Amino acid sequence: MTITIKDNKQVSKVKKKGRPKWKPDLKKVAELAANGLTNDQLATALGVSESTFYENQASFTEFADAIKKGRAIGISTISNALFEKAKEGNVVAQIFFLKCKAGWREREAYTFDAIDDKTGCDVQAVLSTFAHTIMKHGPTLKKIGVTMPSDIDTFKES
Repeated sequence: MTITIKDNKQVSKVKKKGRPKWKPDLKKVAELAANGLTNDQLATALGVSESTFYENQASFTEFADAIKKGRAIGISTISNALFEKAKEGNVVAQIFFLKCKAGWREREAYTFDAIDDKTGCDVQAVLSTFAHTIMKHGPTLKKIGVTMPSDIDTFKES
C-alpha cells in the first residue's frame, strides 16, 4: 500500500495483487513444439494453466506463430531423417514413406477354401473358373462393354 499526501490529506492507494501477466519465451515455445508436444503438454512445460495457454494462443499472434513454426520444424526434421533412412535402403522407412506420401496401401488378399453354407458351392472353384474366364475372354468382354475389375491381376492364377 502506498500513502501519499495531497492537499494536506492522506491518500492511500492499494496496489493490485496477483500474478504478473505471463509473457512466453517464444524461442522456448518453438523448441518445445518442435519436439512434438501437444498443447496441453506445452502448457505444462511452460508452467502455465491450459486456459492461460489457450488465451495467449488466441490473442498473441507471435505466440501462436512460434507454436506453428516449431511444429513445422519438428515435422521437417523427422521427415528428413525418415527420407534419409529410406534412401539408405531401410525398407521399413521406404514403405512407410510411400504409404504416407505416395498413397501406397496394402490390399487384403481374400482366400476362400470353404464350401458356402447356403448353396453348398465350392467358392474356390467358382473363383478359379471366373478368373480363368476373365483371362481367356477379357478382351472380348471389354469390347462388348463389360466393365472389368480394376485389380484384375489379383485373379490371375499362379
